[in-house]
Formats: sequence, C-alpha cells, structure tokens
Amino acid sequence: MTYKINKKILFTVLSVIIIAFVFWSSVTLQSLFYDSVGFLGKYIEQNRILGILIFMGLAAVSALFSPFSSVPLIPAGIMIWGGNIVFFLLTSGWLLGDLIAYSIGRFARRAVISRFVPQEKLDYYKEIISKKARFWFVLLFRFALPSEITGYALGIMRYHFGKYLLVTVLVEIPFAFLTVYSGEAFVKGNLLLFTSLVLFSAAVIYLTLYYFKKKLKDK
Repeated sequence: MTYKINKKILFTVLSVIIIAFVFWSSVTLQSLFYDSVGFLGKYIEQNRILGILIFMGLAAVSALFSPFSSVPLIPAGIMIWGGNIVFFLLTSGWLLGDLIAYSIGRFARRAVISRFVPQEKLDYYKEIISKKARFWFVLLFRFALPSEITGYALGIMRYHFGKYLLVTVLVEIPFAFLTVYSGEAFVKGNLLLFTSLVLFSAAVIYLTLYYFKKKLKDK
C-alpha cells in the first residue's frame, strides 16, 4: 500500500514537472494558453460574479473528488485576478468542498457515501480514528490523506464539527499558498522556484503520510 502511494506521488511530481517543461518550450502551447486566458478574462469582466462562482465551484468539486483537480486553473486565474484573489477563492472553494464532504458523511446514508469512497476504506479509518482521537492525530490524518476521504470519514464518525473546521483550515491554507505560489512561478517561467515548490509539496505529503503510517503501526 505504502509503495503504491509513494509511486503515485513520484509519478505525479514527474508529470507536473514534465508538463511544465513542455509548456515552457512550446511557443504554440504558450500562445494557445494566453489566447484562452484573454478570452476568459473578457468573459469574466462581463460576468464577474459568475466567473468567481464557477472557479470556487470547481475548487469545491476538486475537494470532493480526488480524480478531479482545480490546479490546472490556477495559472489562468492568477493572470486574470492576481495571486491574492486566487488564493482566497481557492481556499474558500476547497473549504466549501470539505464541508460538503463532512456533511455527506454525517447525514447521508452509507449507500450514498459508498458511491464516492469505497466502504472498506471508510470502515478502516473509522476504526482507527475515534471521536476522542487527539487533535494532532486528526490533523496528521487530514494532512496525509485526500480531503474527500478524511471529510467523509470524520463526518461518519460525527467528529466535533468545530475541531474539524479548524483542522481543515490549518491544512488547506498552507496547501493553497503553495499551490498559488507555484502557479505564479509557472506563469513567470521561473524554473528553479517552480520545481523547488513542487518537490517541497511532494516532500511534505510524503513525510506526513510516512509519519501517519508509523503512528498507525504504533497504535
């Protein structure tokens, strides 16, 4: 299991860096990107509220379904709104998705939840994390695993909502900062900074996952 996860992290990191290199080395792709951003920018100028809601909605969906990611939208968003606004919209969207995942876990039937996350996974994490689990352990759990799994699992076990919200904020803000900062480096073509941020993010995920697995063995 751990080997598969490590392999997935490595594959993701290499894919992101390779895609960035291909983009930076292709005049055609850059031209297509800037043309698309220009078109979206004009549309958002005429539909500001709708543009913001769509961006936040896609960010929320990415927090509910891990195969979908809002990260590719970040560079375009930065060029249209700037890094600070994108950081706020991205964080707000992720938090919204996290709260929806928690609500589904807490109030929906198991048959509904199993459509999003395999039942055996939810049962496993429910078994190892109780309502009385220490705050730092839940924080580590939230850092180490995808948001939708943790949201559904903590909702199912009816983990204290206030603590869940605090844990979620503490996790999403650093990741949103790294994501937006990486997006700015990508837009500016800063190879060294972009690669460093991607590797640093991967290292954080790997180390928290490793430490979480270690604590599970101790338990």
